[in-house]
Amino acid sequence: FSTVEEIRKTIAPEASVGWCQAYEVLHRYRSSMLPGSAQDANAFNSLHLGEHAAASTFALNHVLVSSASSQPFRLKWWWRAASENPQFEGRESPYEVPEAENTLFCNHQDAWFHTDDDSGNLISGGTWRVEQFWAWVSRGHLASGSQSVASRLPHLVFASPPALSSSVANKKGTSLGQAVQGLAFATLVASIGVLRVGGCLCLHLANPSLDPGFPALLLLMALCFERVEIFCPGVRPPGA
Repeated sequence: FSTVEEIRKTIAPEASVGWCQAYEVLHRYRSSMLPGSAQDANAFNSLHLGEHAAASTFALNHVLVSSASSQPFRLKWWWRAASENPQFEGRESPYEVPEAENTLFCNHQDAWFHTDDDSGNLISGGTWRVEQFWAWVSRGHLASGSQSVASRLPHLVFASPPALSSSVANKKGTSLGQAVQGLAFATLVASIGVLRVGGCLCLHLANPSLDPGFPALLLLMALCFERVEIFCPGVRPPGA
């Protein structure tokens, strides 16, 4: 697929640009993210963070049902997500929540990370809630039961920190630009902290070329993972 229109026509009419890019990435690395044989795996756990948490969840669902080899994992799939609560009324500025994210949150609230203030944000008011987040992930989903902590951790983490726009990137040293860059680093650290040994991490960065902290993110990933690849999705927004 080369455009969003093609994916909407062929797979999912409701697909957003983020959904299409997540689908392309997850489909490309499908064999790397799945835990060996579905027959031997007790479960397939995924965790979705950030702006495209709902979109990547929907995209992964489509990837798992798209081939006979991955369909058995769909039957053992447990997903969880962390993003801004679409129902949170304390945000300072109007925020248009994608309908898909709102629907997924409302129908599966037990699968979403809830903070003390119910914002759902890992960082809010200068507080990094990573310990609360890690504790939530380690408890696993509702059906985890008496499984060990290691078996509850995700095989796949799809993380999508907020995009760094060109207007923000050009304002070097501004508190807004530093905050967005800090969120990308915090998202990466939070993701690494909950990923099981041998797991797969997809860090979705909208504008990595604009982020002066991108080399540092790459260095951290190179230190933590056996293999690191940079992949640019080929799908383009409508009219691009």
